[in-house]
Amino acid sequence: MLPSVFQELDRGFDFYSPQVFSDGKRQILVGWIGMPDLTDTVASADNGWLYCLTMPRELTLKQGHIYSAPVKEIENLRGECKEINADNVKECSEQLGDGTESDLTIKFGDAQKVELALNYGEEKLTFAYDRATQTMTIDRNGMKLGGKGIRPFNDGKNTDVNIGVRKFKLYADETLKLRMFVDHSALELFMQDGEEAASMLLYPADSVTPKLEISADKPIENISGKIWTLGKLNYA
Repeated sequence: MLPSVFQELDRGFDFYSPQVFSDGKRQILVGWIGMPDLTDTVASADNGWLYCLTMPRELTLKQGHIYSAPVKEIENLRGECKEINADNVKECSEQLGDGTESDLTIKFGDAQKVELALNYGEEKLTFAYDRATQTMTIDRNGMKLGGKGIRPFNDGKNTDVNIGVRKFKLYADETLKLRMFVDHSALELFMQDGEEAASMLLYPADSVTPKLEISADKPIENISGKIWTLGKLNYA
């Protein structure tokens, strides 16, 4: 069964030139995190390099929609693990390391607006979900370096690319599932078991590791999951 309409494979700011190959059983995608026409926003250029590759992602087709998830082998990079389990809270935070994987399940309860943020001291990147409009908004205007801009997600009706805003739905009824990988300069987020993905570059001005902060307008019924430190990924 083929997708019935055009579908973006990544909803982030910096996903480019994906290539898909087969290992005989799986369809695996590798793309660039970086846009070739926006080199003036790439802070790493001062250090003599641009962009990086995404993690290899396995693609699957479910009811005409392409899902993506890191290949199983990525789990071999996992190191120390910390578990999260919090009930009826409006705020929750955890300190992250230099390279981490966070696998989180947020059971909304009464909460209607939930925000997940990476806080780098005086800088912040946010992911905000609004249940009423089924809208996810990624906002990196709180980062000093790199590209700016907001990408809100809702129903896809706004197609005026000249205003720099592109919208589409993220369906999350009672539960929001997020799997996030973040290191010194790149972030890859997989939402709702890979229904959507978002990749982007990050250039914190200060050499600090981020704090993961979750907040809501009303108490969240439950936040659960695990956070792993990650080893290095090498492309042979």
